[in-house]
Amino acid sequence: LSPVCLGSLRRAAMYKSIVIDSHRDLNSFGDYPLKHTDPNLCHNSTIFKYLKENWEVYDLPKRTRLNTEVTWITPIDPPKGSGEKARYRVISETTNPDGSKTKRDEIFDAVMVSSGRHHQVWVPPFWGKDDFKGKMFHSGVYKYPEFHDLKDKVVAVIGSGNSGIDISTELGPVAKQVHMTTRRGIWCVDAHGLEGYQSYFGQVTRFLAAQDFHKGWEAMSDAFENDIPGYLKEILRKHNIFPDHKLAR
Repeated sequence: LSPVCLGSLRRAAMYKSIVIDSHRDLNSFGDYPLKHTDPNLCHNSTIFKYLKENWEVYDLPKRTRLNTEVTWITPIDPPKGSGEKARYRVISETTNPDGSKTKRDEIFDAVMVSSGRHHQVWVPPFWGKDDFKGKMFHSGVYKYPEFHDLKDKVVAVIGSGNSGIDISTELGPVAKQVHMTTRRGIWCVDAHGLEGYQSYFGQVTRFLAAQDFHKGWEAMSDAFENDIPGYLKEILRKHNIFPDHKLAR
């Protein structure tokens, strides 16, 4: 196996305080895992360091072309009846340090596209958006409150996904007011479950997956909802954001 990594990251959605929301061991490569001394929920700087170590340990720097844009990928069918597997033609363009361009037209046995599913932001249309005179930006470009001059400001966070909740929590102590909107309420669970383990870690098992298959999502959702502490449910009701939909849906 002789891999070639082509890199041209145009936008990194990474705010300064971001911490992964899935367990350390679920974010590890089996042959070079995160250390057992790392926290269960790692800060982004820990994950970055870990990925960089993997990159260096397996000698990938010499196989990596940075500042390279892939402009075309297409499969090449093998000759009929040859029994060979399809290969791929990849056309790319690298921007060199002096500003010149190097174009390449290469053939590979396999291609893995790793741009991620959130590499492009989407801002939905909503009433009043075009008339708003204040500052407006997507969470994908958020860094930290001072960077965006949000101290002592009235801030509205639209959406209650992971990023929306993280950013609302971070702005709470420094902004004048923080208003978070949600279409249909949210389910809120403890980041850490019993005995200090993250809740998500206990849910992602082959045993529970088998239960999901045999009992169905409706029954599993009821079980998860019953495990949510009463005080969390009361907080959601107090702020009128208790959801009317099932947790697992």
